[in-house]
Amino acid sequence: MSSWHLLFLQKDEQQLLAKQHLHTRLSCQFHWFNNKGWQTFDDFLSSFSSKKRKNVKQERRKVVQQGFSLQRIEGANINAEQLEHFYQCYQITYLRRGRQAYLNRAFFQQLLQQMPEQILLVIAKQETS
Repeated sequence: MSSWHLLFLQKDEQQLLAKQHLHTRLSCQFHWFNNKGWQTFDDFLSSFSSKKRKNVKQERRKVVQQGFSLQRIEGANINAEQLEHFYQCYQITYLRRGRQAYLNRAFFQQLLQQMPEQILLVIAKQETS
């Protein structure tokens, strides 16, 4: 096999792999939780310093001025056409780098069927004149 990937290993599992002289790649993920009970984005922004709040609002304004819009679709509301579009974008991302994507269409369909409450599809569009 050309590669083998294991995620979220415990310390003892990492040590066992190291003894086998296998290469490891460490990374990190960031997960955000609404522990403060914010009801709106403005509630969230109110926790920022004035300068940070101003910067976020300015960045969001620039996106709108460029004609971008974001559509957020929760799992249960994602239709077949939207999922297919996402899948094609996923494939293109790999192909542009000379690689073949490793997750197939059935994977994403199953993911959507089995855990729709965990899926959020964001579609960005730029309006053209």
